[in-house]
Amino acid sequence: MTATVFDSRSCVLGEGPLWHPQRQQLFWFDIMSCKLLSRLGSRPLEWQFDRHVSAAGWIDETHLLIASETGLSRFGLETGREEMLCEIEADRPETRSNDGRADPWGGFWMGTMGKAGEPGLGRLYRWARGELRVLDSGLTTPNAIRLCRAGCVRAFAAGAEVGGSLPARRRAILCHNLLIPACSRL
Repeated sequence: MTATVFDSRSCVLGEGPLWHPQRQQLFWFDIMSCKLLSRLGSRPLEWQFDRHVSAAGWIDETHLLIASETGLSRFGLETGREEMLCEIEADRPETRSNDGRADPWGGFWMGTMGKAGEPGLGRLYRWARGELRVLDSGLTTPNAIRLCRAGCVRAFAAGAEVGGSLPARRRAILCHNLLIPACSRL
């Protein structure tokens, strides 16, 4: 097996990979540099933002849902234009968005965290049908959101520094009134 470097650009904090199936294109973020990155064939692509951006979901062939430190926006890949859909912690300059993931029912899950990793500043959110819900708070680094086959969030990591190791704890969340049958597979 031979490994090939997909992209040689360095990231300060490279996270949030998203495969766009309609475009057959990979996107990812350099969170600390406030950039969305991708490639089109051999050509590197880069979009600069004025705030931390960290996660995305695809809306259609030319638009992404972008999670940032101030909210969720619809981003035009061809135009670079943004439309703010929902503010999230815009009044908390000490936090930023972190991990995020779309669910099969049209919702988007995302976590926030302290910019310096401060314990307890993070929250877990779900945005669906134009409504934002806080699902959990008092978290350090909400991350690794997983869905079970029955249709609920099975677990996510909520790291807290304990002796320098992450994640220190894991939580399970059951259904959160998503009109989805209860999960019996936990």
